[in-house]
Amino acid sequence: EYEGFINNAAIGGFVTKTLSVAPRDGNPAPGIAETGSGMLNSIGLANVGWDAFVRQKAPRVNPLRGSARLVVNIAGNSPEEFGAIAALVEADRGSVGCDAVEVNVSCPNVKEGGTNIGCDPRQFRDAVRRVRAATTLPVFVKLSPNVADVVPFARSAADEGADGVSLI
Repeated sequence: EYEGFINNAAIGGFVTKTLSVAPRDGNPAPGIAETGSGMLNSIGLANVGWDAFVRQKAPRVNPLRGSARLVVNIAGNSPEEFGAIAALVEADRGSVGCDAVEVNVSCPNVKEGGTNIGCDPRQFRDAVRRVRAATTLPVFVKLSPNVADVVPFARSAADEGADGVSLI
């Protein structure tokens, strides 16, 4: 969609929209609202699901991306689901052309998963551990803005084998 605005050969990489094992409808509209000091969004991780991404999106993206790296952003409602989606990414990495995984535990608008896992040290560690065990790709963890101090979570991600973190 952005091909007419930027030369793909000029970017180092891009991150997909968050993907889950199954498709998600996300939150009801409106998903974005302007405020006096910026914008709020509440998309709710709407996405086509992994299988549709592999069949419909990746074949369209790969011929256009040139040398840009593809980072697949993943989400789950439990540590087990994070491990499951990471295993799917690993299984399809060749056909999809994945270069890395970003573990999205930062989403503050998904009641059943993102915020709880991103703010709960035990679930956070478990999710990162399961993703690391499921893939040989580099793993980056997108930290939640809903904690008083991100440093313990960043350290925990490193302790569980993450290669880096994304901040909020």
